[in-house]
Amino acid sequence: MHIAHFTNTYHPVISGVVRSIDTFRQALTELGHNVFIFAQNANDYQDKEPFVFRYPSIDLPMSHNFPLTIPISSFVDKVFPSLKPAVIHSHHPFLLGRAAANKAEEHHIPLVFTFHTRYREYSHYVALNQQFVKDAIDYWLGDYMQKCHHIVVPSD
Repeated sequence: MHIAHFTNTYHPVISGVVRSIDTFRQALTELGHNVFIFAQNANDYQDKEPFVFRYPSIDLPMSHNFPLTIPISSFVDKVFPSLKPAVIHSHHPFLLGRAAANKAEEHHIPLVFTFHTRYREYSHYVALNQQFVKDAIDYWLGDYMQKCHHIVVPSD
């Protein structure tokens, strides 16, 4: 089976999401599946694994090593259909998560979403009315999750 993972954060960033994707990739590869990773650009970083496709990104000074991914790539648009993924696995509901949802809809591929982050708990980073921000997060997440065929929620 061919499986496409979409993530806003991947190597060289170190995070729980990256660790999770590495675990998925290793286990699925050992089972004989082909795993493709679609992630943010990583300046001055050479991928050690095959089949990593990078979207453009912008390094923001306040983002603490988490570049802002731009979910538009003519290269990915060209390459993606030839990979023939059977399932798309998204790790974020925004940016590349939306790109994943669009690809899933366009190519009639099931979409799986892993809910790694409690986004409401990060609302204080947005300098707007907190109730408005939390309501917007709830709406955005609800809208995104309705596009998914399966949702994974890791817990302790």
